[in-house]
Amino acid sequence: MKRGQNSRQLHTIDGPSEEDQDDEGGNLGQIYTTMSIGAVNTQGKKWFVNLPLQNGPQGCQLDSGATCNVMSIKDKMRLSPRTALQPSRTRLKLYNSAWMNSMGLFSTQCVIRGKRHKLDFEIVQSSQRPLLSGSTCEDLGLIRFTIPEELNSVEHMEVSMLTKESLITTYHDVFNGPIDSLPGNLHFELDNTVAPVQCAPRNVPVALKAAVKAQLDQHERDGHLVTVTQPTDWISNLVIVKKPEKLRLCIDPRPLNRALKRSHYRMPTLDDVLYKLPKARIFALVDARDAFLQCRLDEESSLMTTFWTPWGRKRWLKLPFGVSVAPELYQRKQHELLVGLKGIEPIADDILIVGCGDTEEEAIRETMMQNSPH
Repeated sequence: MKRGQNSRQLHTIDGPSEEDQDDEGGNLGQIYTTMSIGAVNTQGKKWFVNLPLQNGPQGCQLDSGATCNVMSIKDKMRLSPRTALQPSRTRLKLYNSAWMNSMGLFSTQCVIRGKRHKLDFEIVQSSQRPLLSGSTCEDLGLIRFTIPEELNSVEHMEVSMLTKESLITTYHDVFNGPIDSLPGNLHFELDNTVAPVQCAPRNVPVALKAAVKAQLDQHERDGHLVTVTQPTDWISNLVIVKKPEKLRLCIDPRPLNRALKRSHYRMPTLDDVLYKLPKARIFALVDARDAFLQCRLDEESSLMTTFWTPWGRKRWLKLPFGVSVAPELYQRKQHELLVGLKGIEPIADDILIVGCGDTEEEAIRETMMQNSPH
């Protein structure tokens, strides 16, 4: 093989290069090369060897990270133009995460120290020099990995079971703390040709009055609504929805909904997300707590949400339940906040978090690297 200006002949490598260290900079072991096959030399940080194949000598690059042997169609035709390729369904993932289909499988042989080795190369339409995978390099005696003694000892660690109760206890402020407002204010667009409506007040069932009053007071303390004393063009009625653990207070804005202009923002479905996740292995689903109440309204829009209660009129400072445009406004806000985060897909008030990779470990590592602050 023709050497580059920086090439030098090597017999032994006493320590690892930068590429042979783990993510924390730790030593993964020593790599040894043998001169029995041919001249091993370096060009920059790449390793090459002249391999005596059955069909003729061939310079190959040693790639300990590759999982299969790869050869260009040009090199294959030079070595053995008449040998037909065997069918192959292999898809190769490149360093830039792009994919390339194999043209077929090319089998050849080499004899090293009297031992015959069969080598299978995936043939690709590329100018890349032939690559020898990590397992092939070990089988041919080109490299050998050793693990230092200190890495052989595994420290025993007690790992507690992750449960719903432990999560709620550890992150109590997330599940039970005050609801923060997302950046910016939302605005309702009105059709001015629709006349404002002031609905007549309705009664609240006596059995629910105490619970409704407590809920209204809590919303007011949390900054979700406020008492109204000035005249307002729009007045809706209060709607009470009984939930298993609480009451949800909404408004009945049917007249208001007829006057609101929709933003027509597309609401994604699960089918819109699945095609982006061909290698998804880990899933987590986050449900936004009181999602609409995380969105603050501007003053003009807040006055439109005025509604009757047995204790006077109130208006929402946050996005209320019942308004027809609320889902679309909230979905747009979620997309604006989460744009650029890979593996994060908001669907309504749920946020799907996905880790993708060939293995579970790779999926966890890639998710953490993609979304960690730089």
